[in-house]
Amino acid sequence: MVNVVAPKVMIIGDDTEFAYLMQRYIAQGGYQAFVAGPNPGALDLVRQELPMCILMDVESPSAQGWDILRMLKVDPDTRDIPVVICSWLDDEAHSLREGAEAHLRKPVMYDDIVMALQDVGIGIGQD
Repeated sequence: MVNVVAPKVMIIGDDTEFAYLMQRYIAQGGYQAFVAGPNPGALDLVRQELPMCILMDVESPSAQGWDILRMLKVDPDTRDIPVVICSWLDDEAHSLREGAEAHLRKPVMYDDIVMALQDVGIGIGQD
């Protein structure tokens, strides 16, 4: 019997309800999700797990998530991992300038995640 490990998607943020919902969406799509808080330890976890994509919950223009995104994008081991910002902020241009591949405005629905991940090359939700 072959043990197949589901591809990984990382969720970074401190909103536990949002993280729980994203974990459910990711699992529904056949992927493995794991969560980290928006702190420097998240960078180590990304380097260790090398997820296919990162969903990052950013709540304010000064949030720590922006610093983490910048660090991810300058690190040779993590800079090619697509990051999708999920936020109440309606500032897609800022997300893209900081290095994110996509910006989703909350509330984020399952179809939003499917489309955003498909746009960055991850076939979640496909048969």
